Amino acid sequence: MNFKMGLNNPGVSAFPEEDNIFCWKGAIKGSKETVFEGTEYRLSLSFSNDYPFKPPKIKFQTTCFHPNVDVYGNICLDILQDKWSSAYDVRTILLSIQSLLGEPNISSPLNTQAAQLWSNQEGNVKKKNAGFTFHLLSFSSIMYFLRSLLFPCTEYRKMPPTSA
Repeated sequence: MNFKMGLNNPGVSAFPEEDNIFCWKGAIKGSKETVFEGTEYRLSLSFSNDYPFKPPKIKFQTTCFHPNVDVYGNICLDILQDKWSSAYDVRTILLSIQSLLGEPNISSPLNTQAAQLWSNQEGNVKKKNAGFTFHLLSFSSIMYFLRSLLFPCTEYRKMPPTSA
């Protein structure tokens, strides 16, 4: 298996959990000059026995109000679906997600409310509009609270081995 995560990757990191090489914890920092600058997001990465021929399942564990992330942390990113290549490693995946944060694909949203807000404020967002950032963080906080009440964190503790 090629689970590469090299050093010197600004703003991204990932490591396997202590007792399961197939479950990783990752972190992404928002890129500079975006509304996500200075924010760190936690992710879970679950690899199947078919990796690298099938993409890992990746979810945001930190609530992220974004056009391409739903309330459950699912990510709409082409390289995690139909554009997957066995050449992608963990570093490439995390850097792609980091890039997606600052440049969402509004034409294929998982979160239509975030996509609409992003579209309406796109010019201001590129200037790091404080009002948008405040709304973004406030909504994320509310969603995190509601999500923690409705869906206690039970996923991705351990992934059972898949049969060949």
